[in-house]
Amino acid sequence: MWLLRITEHGERFAWLFNSVIVLGILVAPWANMLSSVLAIVLLLLRKISWGELPGYLLILNLSILLVQILV
Repeated sequence: MWLLRITEHGERFAWLFNSVIVLGILVAPWANMLSSVLAIVLLLLRKISWGELPGYLLILNLSILLVQILV
């Protein structure tokens, strides 16, 4: 009986893992490219400075990651 429960949980985990992998492959590169383009545009418009860029990209990428997890 315990072996059956382990198998059931393993199948659920495999489905979740595969869904996250597919979402990461399809969404993450485009979201990161979009955040990089947005950062370059803001740099060109002088809305942020070079010193603020790493923190800005980190916050933007973390927010994209959070959206991916919630979706």
